[in-house]
Amino acid sequence: MDGDVMIAVDPHKASGTAAVLGPVTKTVIAAARFASSADGCGRLAGLARRREQRRWAVEGCRGAGRPLALRLVAGGEHVLEVPARLAARVRVYSPGPWPQDRPGRRHAGAAGRPGGQRRAGGDQ
Repeated sequence: MDGDVMIAVDPHKASGTAAVLGPVTKTVIAAARFASSADGCGRLAGLARRREQRRWAVEGCRGAGRPLALRLVAGGEHVLEVPARLAARVRVYSPGPWPQDRPGRRHAGAAGRPGGQRRAGGDQ
């Protein structure tokens, strides 16, 4: 799993943001916004298909991210749950403001503290 890219997703009711983090440096190598619809999921899948080795980090798998996480797990993807509180904590303790369009916001939870993530799916 060391060569896997991490696709960090920050989902919301109407849209979401995804960032692909490099396997070594954990810096953003690609990013996209997508609608919370079938077309948006198709766009997100297209972004992911370009990377053969990948893992997903979805914020709020028990809330706004649940439909996406379930769809990914059903498709055989490796999905980690990033609790919304963890992502918020990373934003609070990071220097500077955190507006919605700041690039670092897209992957704050995924890069923040791996110990706080759980595998999504199963009987949750």
